[in-house]
Amino acid sequence: MSYTDLRDWIQQVEAMGELRQIQGADWKHEVSAAADISSHPVLFDQIKGYPPGYRILANPSKSLKAWLFTVGLSTTAHGKALNREWRERLKRLEPIPPKIVAGGPVMENRLVGAEADVLKFPVPLWHELDGGRYIGTADAVVMRDPEEGWVNFGNYRLQVHDNKSLGLYICYGKHGDVILDKYRSRSEPCPVVVLLGGDPALLMASILHVPWGISEYEFAGGLKGSPLEIIPGPLTGLPIPAAAEIVLEGEVPPGEFQMEGPFGEWTGYSEPRPAPIIRVKAIYHRHNPILLGQLPRQLSRPAQAKMQGDFLFGGMIWDEIERAGARDVQAVATYSRFLIVVSIKQRYAGQARQIGLLASQCHSGGFMGRYVVVVDDDVDPFNLDEVIWAILFRSDPQRAIEIIRYCWTDQMDSIHFAGRPEAEKGYNSRCIIDACTPVEWKKQAKIPVEISSDMRQRILEKWGKLISPSPFVGSFGR
Repeated sequence: MSYTDLRDWIQQVEAMGELRQIQGADWKHEVSAAADISSHPVLFDQIKGYPPGYRILANPSKSLKAWLFTVGLSTTAHGKALNREWRERLKRLEPIPPKIVAGGPVMENRLVGAEADVLKFPVPLWHELDGGRYIGTADAVVMRDPEEGWVNFGNYRLQVHDNKSLGLYICYGKHGDVILDKYRSRSEPCPVVVLLGGDPALLMASILHVPWGISEYEFAGGLKGSPLEIIPGPLTGLPIPAAAEIVLEGEVPPGEFQMEGPFGEWTGYSEPRPAPIIRVKAIYHRHNPILLGQLPRQLSRPAQAKMQGDFLFGGMIWDEIERAGARDVQAVATYSRFLIVVSIKQRYAGQARQIGLLASQCHSGGFMGRYVVVVDDDVDPFNLDEVIWAILFRSDPQRAIEIIRYCWTDQMDSIHFAGRPEAEKGYNSRCIIDACTPVEWKKQAKIPVEISSDMRQRILEKWGKLISPSPFVGSFGR
C-alpha cells in the first residue's frame, strides 16, 4: 500500500482530485452539513473558534476512488466484480504484528493531568438534535483482554461530557463490550487508548468484524503489507500508532455510567441511555493535528451506504459463509446491514436456505440485520431492481420465507421502542427469503422474454433524449 500515514493519504487523495477543502466552517452543524453534501472527503481548516491548523478530515470513505486507494485496490471494477476482488484480497491477507519503536510524531505534544482537555480540538456538533459534541465517530478504542492478553480496538462513538470525560457507546456483544464486561466483573478499571486520527487502514480495521483473538493492528498491517509502528502508551502500556494525529489515554471505571446521546446514527436516530465513561488522563498529538470524523450513513442514503456496506461487509460475509463449509457463492451485497443479498450458483435442494441462514448468523452478517435474500447467479445482487424481480417472480411466500427469532441486535436498532422486552435484551428477528429458482422447477422453468441489452443500448443512443425509460424495463439484463 502506497501511503504511510493520514497526511500522506490526504496528499495522494488530493492529487487524485478526490479531496475537497473548506476554510472557516463552524464546528456547530456547518462541518457536518458540508460533509453530508459533498460526494468526496472534505478537509476543514480555520474552524470557527480554533487556531489555523487544527483541522478535521470528514468522510474519508465518501469517494469510492479514495476508498479503493485506502485498501490498496487499483481497479475500475464495480458491483460483483469489485466484490470478488475484495473477497480475493481478504483470502490472501495475512495478519502482520506491529513493530515497537522508540517514538514518533504523535508525541510532539503531550498534555497530561490538568492540561488534558479534549475540547482543545474542534469537536463537531454533527446533528441539531444530538445530545452533545461527538469527538469519536471515525475513532478506534483500544483495549487489552485481561484474560487472554490480546489487543483489540473498535469503532465506538464517543460523546464529550466535559473536557476530561467521554461517553462510550458500544453495541451489545461487540468485542469491546465483552472485554469491558470482563474488567467490570473484576471490579477493575479498563485501561484504554483512543485513536482520533490515524492511518486510514486503522479506521478500516476498526469498522470490520475482525475475528476474536486477532488484533486489528495485525489486520491493518496485513492490509498494508507491512507492520504498523507503535509506541507503548506511557500510562497504560497499550500500543499507540507512532504517526497518529491525536491519541487519548485513560480508563473506564467499573460501574460508572452517564446518560449518552441521542445521536443521529446510521439506523436513523438513537435514544439517550446510560453508557460507560472514559476518564481522560493524557492527550498526545502532532503539530497542526487532524481530527478524523465520519458522518453516519443513514438508510435514506442507500448509494452512500453501499460504498462501505456492499464493498466491505459483503466480502467479509462471503468469507465467513465459505469458512462454515458452504460453497458456490458468487457475490454478496449489503445495504446498511439491514439487507444482505447473496448470489449463488445453485446445485442442490436446500442450498439456498443453508446459505441464507449462514449469512444471517455469521459474525459479520449477524449483527443488527433484518433481511437476507438469496438469488441465482443470473441476478446481480448490487442491482435492487433485479433483486426485487427475483423475489416477485421466483419465490412463493409459503415456501420461500423463514423467520428466525431472538437474533443479535442492539438498542440502536431503529425498530426498537420502549415496552418491547426483547428490545431491552438486544434481540430481534431475521427474515430469510429464498428467491432462487426452486430446484424442482429447473427443467420446466419459464425463460423470461425481454429486450436484449444491446438492443436497449441502440435505442437509447438513437432516441434517449426523447424517451424516459421505466427503471424496470430491460433492467434484468443477463
